[in-house]
Amino acid sequence: MGETKRSIVPFAFYDRSGIEAYLERQARAGWMLEKIGNLFWHFRRIEPKHIFFCVVYSAKASVFDAELSDAQKELIDFCEHTGWKLAASCGKMQIFWNASADPLPIETDAALSVSAIHSVAKKSYLLLTYLLAGVSLLNLIIMVSRFRFDPFSILLRDSDLFMSAMWIMMFAHSLMDVIGYYRWHRRAKAAAALDGSFLESSTGRFRRLRSLSILCMGVLLLCSVISELSYTSAAALLLVLVGGVGVLGFSAWMKNRKVSAGKNRAVTVGLSIALCYVVLAVVVFGTVLNRAPSEEVETETYIYEAEQYAIYHDTIPLRVEDMQAVDDCGYSYENYGRQATFLMAYAEAAQCPRRDAPLAPGLAYNVTTVKLPFLYDWCKRVLHRDVGSHSGLPRPDSGSWEGVTGEYAAADPTPWGAQEAYLLQNGAEGEQCFLLCYERNLVRIRFTGQWALSPAQMRIVGETLGQAEDLQWPERQ
Repeated sequence: MGETKRSIVPFAFYDRSGIEAYLERQARAGWMLEKIGNLFWHFRRIEPKHIFFCVVYSAKASVFDAELSDAQKELIDFCEHTGWKLAASCGKMQIFWNASADPLPIETDAALSVSAIHSVAKKSYLLLTYLLAGVSLLNLIIMVSRFRFDPFSILLRDSDLFMSAMWIMMFAHSLMDVIGYYRWHRRAKAAAALDGSFLESSTGRFRRLRSLSILCMGVLLLCSVISELSYTSAAALLLVLVGGVGVLGFSAWMKNRKVSAGKNRAVTVGLSIALCYVVLAVVVFGTVLNRAPSEEVETETYIYEAEQYAIYHDTIPLRVEDMQAVDDCGYSYENYGRQATFLMAYAEAAQCPRRDAPLAPGLAYNVTTVKLPFLYDWCKRVLHRDVGSHSGLPRPDSGSWEGVTGEYAAADPTPWGAQEAYLLQNGAEGEQCFLLCYERNLVRIRFTGQWALSPAQMRIVGETLGQAEDLQWPERQ
């Protein structure tokens, strides 16, 4: 076995009793605390024995200090005279150990201990927790705003669902930490004033919950990146990991070089801000590049009114030919693809006649599959409201639903085999747009050109797009 090990200690910084009990258990198992790093606590192997530990807080110290302050040195000298030796120090927290059977306590004034912990908390722990809570809350507000104006753009993207869950968990985690601290501080002040006793915190009971929440946040972040499967997300995550380690490493290097705490702090904060801007720039430019039109296989092109148009031959689930006989007028069959999460799925396709054959019958339709029943009515209301939207998906180049406006009015659902049917009023002349509600599928279909819809044609629409339990959408070519 190795002579050293590293561990993540998931205690709140003010949980003095939890930290001390943990270190005592490690000593009994043969591990002695040697160093406190930015992420890991370092231990070295010793002979198993019972050792007492004591955590002391110094408000005037800083994690950026290149060496111990005079006040800390005086504290260390005082503790050594009483048998306590310094095990490790990290900024405002010093940890001492004593192998005596019944050592004298380092601090005897409970009120001063509580005051020292609170002074340290305001300058470091609470400040960081407020920052995390603010960042997570800001992102949640952005998500809610997006959800309000374009809800499907979030519900149809695994990455957004994972990130929303991560921000919710981060905000709850930060809120839990703040509430837990102030609850302990209020009770600790009362206990010190009442009988001079120090009220030990009890966050050790929630150590597994804290570890689990941190692990879940990491898993959600990783799932969000994996679900995107893009170079942009991978590059952003790599920059965060490598850049974060680099900033912390450079800060440690400056400490070893005896750079002053003020300069170390300024450089570290500056590098952190610069890293944030670099990551943001990578995400923005990567998103813009990903939104650039992709190259599609064009089998034919034609010119109409001095502009060139493409004709595609994608496979789509419902064609005009499935409902009536048509002349070959150079249709473009366009499959815009399918996007799905565990909540819902969305797919869109169109069959567009040539621009020089405006009276030829055409089709444009999209299908929203609601996988969780309690979302069904809400999705139906969204589709009623956003008549011409594409539910947050990139708008197709042809703009098959562009400019569609009006309001839906109830229609007879029987010919469609639907539960409900709605016809768009005040729409474009020569068009018929319907919203059809089935058990799981919500179908929006737009008929252009010359149509005389018959019950048989309506039934084909329902059987093909609406009534299928699991609509098998063709892969986009």
